[in-house]
Amino acid sequence: MCKRENLIKYESLLQTIWKESLPLIGEPVLRFIFDASWKKISCSFDFFKNLRLNYNDTNFIKLDNIDIPKEEIERGLRALIFEILTFFYILWDDIIIKYLCSHIFKNKKEFYELTSYCNNW
Repeated sequence: MCKRENLIKYESLLQTIWKESLPLIGEPVLRFIFDASWKKISCSFDFFKNLRLNYNDTNFIKLDNIDIPKEEIERGLRALIFEILTFFYILWDDIIIKYLCSHIFKNKKEFYELTSYCNNW
């Protein structure tokens, strides 16, 4: 069963991406990107239907009771982060990605390991 502590790393990263991107692109566009990414990932990871994004709470991801292995949750959340970053890349090339990398990640290796999908950037 997935517990809140299994989500903390990804929840923290999503919150940081939100906070760092908000002044750059504004809340309506950022909500659209997060919601559209969430919806797309929900098609591949059914358990996302039991999770909720809450933009106005300290618990950014609302967790209902889910009986899913931690690894599956992590794969889904990495896919979500990748999808959000893909939106940024499509809309603004690598401008926001470079900004986020310089403000969030200690180095590029940490960024690549976390997303593990970003070979094309």
